[in-house]
Amino acid sequence: MSRREVEAVTFDFWDTLFEATRGQLRASRSGTIAGLLSAAGRPTDVDHLELLFEEIARTFDESWRDNEQYRFEDALAWLLTALDVGDADLADEVRDAWLRSYDEAAVRPRADAVAAVRRLSDAGVGLAIVCDVSLVPSTILCRFLDQAGIVDAFGAFAWSDQVGVYKPDPAIFRHALDRLGVGDPARACHVGDKRRTDVAGARAMGMLAVRYTGVVDDPGDDGDPEGDHVIADHTDLLPILGIH
Repeated sequence: MSRREVEAVTFDFWDTLFEATRGQLRASRSGTIAGLLSAAGRPTDVDHLELLFEEIARTFDESWRDNEQYRFEDALAWLLTALDVGDADLADEVRDAWLRSYDEAAVRPRADAVAAVRRLSDAGVGLAIVCDVSLVPSTILCRFLDQAGIVDAFGAFAWSDQVGVYKPDPAIFRHALDRLGVGDPARACHVGDKRRTDVAGARAMGMLAVRYTGVVDDPGDDGDPEGDHVIADHTDLLPILGIH
């Protein structure tokens, strides 16, 4: 696929444009909520909170694979019930503490991703995010993009908690391409780290599929396809698209 055939590039978010130190994220979340509950006279062991969050993660993973939405609000409601938090004010405080914990965690953009996004934007390529949102609402993810100084480079966003489906469902890719004005998926490229969702979804659409291994090298499961290209540095995407 030559540069002049490419109208748009869509990017996954987690482990593609951004990465997080997951242990620090978990510790921040559990510690923040435990401190809040203790101050409210409801002391809760951090280890107990960790077990609850492990159950939430399992539920999300099952829902994600079944393409059934499990949003932050669903997880929050389950957590509040498990903690027997019925007071509305305390529930709001738990919600705010959970969201605040992401600001305290080590979430950071990939330097190679920021450089590539800016170069593609300068070259006039339409850009979009196509992301399976887990337990971090898309409003928070947009804020991370803004803090990295690249949110304005994207002309469209297809967040699963807004579109209502997860990759590899074609609807989430089509949502992004429609908003970029790209009628033919063959004139677009998708970059992501996961074979089952990013690669399989893009290839089923007829998009050029590029698998990114700079954070995680996903081995996939039997039958999961490989990307048309595999890169460990986002700047390697530029020559693939004929941009120098």
